[in-house]
Amino acid sequence: MPKSDEKDHSETVAIAENVLCKAFGGDVRLKMETEFDTDRATVLRCCVVESPSGVPQSVVVKRALTTDGTEFHPNSPDEMVPRFFNDWAGLEFLSEISNGDSPAAQFYAGDWEKGLMVIEDLGDGRNFYGSLRGESPTAATGELIKLARALGKVHALTIRKKTAYDSIRDRLGSRDRPPSITDEWRRLVEKLNEVCGRIGVKPSRGAKTEMKTVAAFIAAPGPFQAYTHGDPIPMNALPVGDERKLFDFEFGEYRHALRDGIYGRVCFPTWYHINRVPDNVIQEMETAYRAELAKGCPEAADDTLFFRSIVEACAYWATHSRLNFIEKVWEEDHKWGISTQRQILLLCFDIFGQASEEFGHLEALGTTVRDIAVELRERWTDLEEMPYYPAFR
Repeated sequence: MPKSDEKDHSETVAIAENVLCKAFGGDVRLKMETEFDTDRATVLRCCVVESPSGVPQSVVVKRALTTDGTEFHPNSPDEMVPRFFNDWAGLEFLSEISNGDSPAAQFYAGDWEKGLMVIEDLGDGRNFYGSLRGESPTAATGELIKLARALGKVHALTIRKKTAYDSIRDRLGSRDRPPSITDEWRRLVEKLNEVCGRIGVKPSRGAKTEMKTVAAFIAAPGPFQAYTHGDPIPMNALPVGDERKLFDFEFGEYRHALRDGIYGRVCFPTWYHINRVPDNVIQEMETAYRAELAKGCPEAADDTLFFRSIVEACAYWATHSRLNFIEKVWEEDHKWGISTQRQILLLCFDIFGQASEEFGHLEALGTTVRDIAVELRERWTDLEEMPYYPAFR
């Protein structure tokens, strides 16, 4: 959200002017108009008052903040440093490979030492959380489909281009490397054994073997390997014309495309505003997403491969992410945005269980997760089921 400016951002504006001068080959002068409310970076909208040709009328300047408020250093171990460079690399990469038609905010220039980049101003359009809270299911459905289509475009555009992304990201600084299939499988099985032992559920025969498929989904996505946003929630997409453009790629990385592609199906698992989405809307989202993805990933047109990937993505969220919730909420539930962590946990288990049964894939693991959910519901007897978003009630 924009807020009035009471701080002196002259240094940040001067750095932005300097990097734009170098990028466009001429003097650039900016005037700060708006500061956006965020605790992870200084984000300013600036009007361009003097420039050579090719510079837009306004830009957004983003300058990284460290966790403890100390001065930014590109080699700092602070967690905000790699997140900022993830964002930079993703936007620069998408800008380079999209021939001026990026499905994300355009990257213009950056200053590595100062932790600053200048990107496209996506305007004053609002994210579409308001439509999910509104009274029109048609409007909410339309917005969800636009988000799904934008994700499909990003993924299709980046299939088989990981080397180009890696060259940009590695130039900016170090980052975590993905685990091997074996290491990921052992970690997942260890967590499953721990949870089943605590709850008193015996894993279905074959469940642990099926975990190898989930581990491969994480560590070796095969033909579905694409650049993913990592947090494609409605707050991170803004309207540009009749489409949606993405921003905030702080968790961006090459992964299995369906990890993000099913975000509607798993109800935006990284968001503070989790409610349910009707099945028919999910189908419309995934149809739109798949049509875009298939333009760069022909394997997405294969029903068997695509729907198996949906199940594997659901299994990823249920096992890689949500199993860890159980320990946190075993004795006491905790509010997380508009829902509770117990509601979110059980919703994710239900979604995977239903998908595994519907598509006939990872059924032993799906049965095990459903059995865990049954035991948890018997323990948490006062827990209300997750509601739909208001637009769909």
